[in-house]
Amino acid sequence: MQSSSSVSVIQGGTNANSYRRACYRTTTRQSMPPRFRSPRRQAQDAPHRLDNKEFTFGKHAGKTFLQVFRTQPGYATWAEKQENLSGPLKKFVKYCKAKKKAAGGGNGGGSGSSSRTESEEVKKFIREQTELLGGGKALYDLIHKNLKELKSNPFFIEEQCALFEWRRKFFDEHFEDGAWHTDGADDSHDLDTIPYNCAQNFDYVMKCAAGIDDSDSDFSDDEEDDEFSDVSEGRGCPHYFPNDECASATANKLYDRDGFTMQENEDVTLSQEIHMIIAINGGRLRENSTYQKEFTQIRAAFLDPAKKSSLPVNLKKKMETGLFTDRSEILAHLDGGTFTFGEDERGLLETIRDSLDQKFVGDE
Repeated sequence: MQSSSSVSVIQGGTNANSYRRACYRTTTRQSMPPRFRSPRRQAQDAPHRLDNKEFTFGKHAGKTFLQVFRTQPGYATWAEKQENLSGPLKKFVKYCKAKKKAAGGGNGGGSGSSSRTESEEVKKFIREQTELLGGGKALYDLIHKNLKELKSNPFFIEEQCALFEWRRKFFDEHFEDGAWHTDGADDSHDLDTIPYNCAQNFDYVMKCAAGIDDSDSDFSDDEEDDEFSDVSEGRGCPHYFPNDECASATANKLYDRDGFTMQENEDVTLSQEIHMIIAINGGRLRENSTYQKEFTQIRAAFLDPAKKSSLPVNLKKKMETGLFTDRSEILAHLDGGTFTFGEDERGLLETIRDSLDQKFVGDE
């Protein structure tokens, strides 16, 4: 008895050619070797066959094509523009094009579906940050603006620190060592680059992470740096980020919980510093206290202009200065139980007092 995958009736004659044609028509699709599959099917399967192909050179050595495609979306875009690519890199570029075409359903020749996909990626990044802050679009816009302008809002210290920390991790995850470069060759260039870009230049960072070609941006690097030009050896750095030593130092002081030092911070007022050190150490205004109510009112006013117009004059002033105006007032609040710090309250209160004493040595 013949199997279900063989010929039961030979149509069109019994010669050898007819037999082979009949076999081809009736053989099951699963048993067909790859060379018998349609060109369309081959095109669909091609990128998937290379998902697990590993890089054997450069910073990506040991990683699969799929891993690099997902975590370094701009790498292929950049490599595609270079000349004299090595064979493996050419294969990776073709692989990425096929993956994008399969995902977007485009024809590969236009930028419509790709642009939409990349734009959706940026929206996804913004949505993740908005969810992190937990206060909706208005809160995200406010904190994003504060970081972009290197400002510290004393009523949103926790949110500023949380967003800055998230962005630092985002940068490290999307742009590992060797995937980006900046001006200069100083060993500390990353210290002058990453904080600045996570605070003031994060719109550009998100575009790079989404694989958007931002070659017209003021921050793109049009000149090829010899130090990073050896693409064929896998040592190319597709992303350029500007650096700013002063801006990075300020960003760390304002938004990095570990970088905050009260005695050395000249970028904020005393009132802002007190808000910062309390928030960084887990302090809270005691529930139902006058200051806790004022704090809540002022936060709401920052997020809703209508509520700001109805604020009393004294609270409008505090929107700019913070709740506290001088050292004696702060000490009175510390002694009067305005704040609560949980289990280590006594130790943290002493830390704040010591910081105040050191800051005001010689000022009185």
